[in-house]
Amino acid sequence: MKQAGFNFQDDTLEIVAAKINTENDEYRYFIGIGGEYLVSSKLSFMGFEVLKASRDGTKEDLYIQHGKKTFGVQVKTSQKRADQKNKNKDVWSFDFRLKKTVNGQQISSNETYNTHDIPIFACVCKEKEKVIFIENKSGNQMQYKFDHKDFDYATDKASIEALTKIFKRINND
Repeated sequence: MKQAGFNFQDDTLEIVAAKINTENDEYRYFIGIGGEYLVSSKLSFMGFEVLKASRDGTKEDLYIQHGKKTFGVQVKTSQKRADQKNKNKDVWSFDFRLKKTVNGQQISSNETYNTHDIPIFACVCKEKEKVIFIENKSGNQMQYKFDHKDFDYATDKASIEALTKIFKRINND
């Protein structure tokens, strides 16, 4: 069996596809990176300067510049799941608990992101390629759930309005 990827032979390109195991950590890693790039792109098109955080232990995924201030953004990307209470309704669930490594496995802790370090959460719907920006108000809410309608209303205009409210509130603190 050929390995997935690209093969170059005799000036031709062969693209070799492979079934992706959607349960493995590598797949989830790339979905997360894709979400970060989507958020970065949307923010850039809205006129924000966006900086990618380094991967060396920072809690921020992105930094955005607004005026003279820099704000940390935590990006979460979710795939559609059936609602536990109503199996006919799809929801996207976002977990904002910090991860910690125990015996080589990453698990969610009960610790949440500090509002000072991470004032903005970006919730990415993979299937719709949409983003909902929310404020990390108290630092103690661990999960957010959204449905189709929430993401249908997640336009660039709605995003700018949400971010403007967040910046205004943060700057008044």
